[in-house]
Amino acid sequence: MRSYNPAVSLALNRLAKAARLDMSFIRASAERAAAGVMSRRADGASIDRAAFSALHPALRRHVLRFAVQTAAGDRADLSESHVEDMLAVMSGPAGRGVDLPRGARFETDYRHARVLVSDDRAAAEIPVLPPAPVAISPRGETRAGGWRVLVEDSDEDALARSRREPPGARLSEIFSAAALGDSLRVRARAPSDRFQPLGMDSDKNLADFMIDARVPRRLRDGIPLLESGGRIAWVVGWRMADWAKATPGARRLVQISFLRTEG
Repeated sequence: MRSYNPAVSLALNRLAKAARLDMSFIRASAERAAAGVMSRRADGASIDRAAFSALHPALRRHVLRFAVQTAAGDRADLSESHVEDMLAVMSGPAGRGVDLPRGARFETDYRHARVLVSDDRAAAEIPVLPPAPVAISPRGETRAGGWRVLVEDSDEDALARSRREPPGARLSEIFSAAALGDSLRVRARAPSDRFQPLGMDSDKNLADFMIDARVPRRLRDGIPLLESGGRIAWVVGWRMADWAKATPGARRLVQISFLRTEG
């Protein structure tokens, strides 16, 4: 190359410096974009397909890589061909999927794409619930096994922001304080449980809900349930109950968050 350009080393150094600056900018932009289209789940990560398709094409590959890193912990084995396959799945019809390294899977439905880690790995990441139900303070923080449950007042601005996020896949939700009341408990599921998912006007068997929501079998016993007055108000990380939902103009709103304890 020096026979064509004696100063080729200087030119390559300039190119490398410019590329580093460009990549730094792209990575920062991709992380901001990912924050707007992606949410963390107990079993991986979820991407809003409509929001993803609105991103600049240069950002989409980086967002997919970031989603894999978020779900699986790293992306060391993720190749460019894997990313190409994920892009093809994203632009195709619902119901398609592709296998990824280390037992991960990338799948789509009509609204979302999900990076799913293996059930064993996901189960290990869910904090342990205590064997018996734990009463939750109607204000403040309560420890429940490997979880810290925080209850605090909220407002309609926060409610409006939460409505712009995809349903489920969150460990923090806003409820009607009047609907919840003060008799809150956290517990694991029981065989006879019934649940009224948001948007439905009647109860259904909780096991059927988990099947319909595609909750991995090995995660089901470890998912915390927020109970109020003997009724399930929230399948944490998946769906709140319709009867417990917050509505604009409610006298008092309350935000409940499940936080992993340190270690």
